[in-house]
Amino acid sequence: MAFNLEIEISLDDVKLILGDRFNEVFRKAIHTNACYGCKREFNATLVIQEIWLNHIGDIIVEGTCKDCGFKLSKYIEANNYDGAYDQAIALRELKMEVLKSYRGRPAGQG
Repeated sequence: MAFNLEIEISLDDVKLILGDRFNEVFRKAIHTNACYGCKREFNATLVIQEIWLNHIGDIIVEGTCKDCGFKLSKYIEANNYDGAYDQAIALRELKMEVLKSYRGRPAGQG
């Protein structure tokens, strides 16, 4: 098992990681993207297709622009929010080592 493997997580997992900050942080991240497809600078909405958690507890949201379908991704650093890093690492360890039920990919494959 690669140390820097990214594992797929659900929206409920993101809610668990971000806790009370979910609405503020995650929803803002989804609605404040730059899209090179339709030339929107900071207000393109990302339609979620997959969510990944990397080895340092950061969340990678991948999808497409709501307006033009251009591929978008957003990186949310868990370390920026009190307690989020610990939640992310605990969730990652649970999925990988205890449950052994996860979909993974080498880091940077998104």
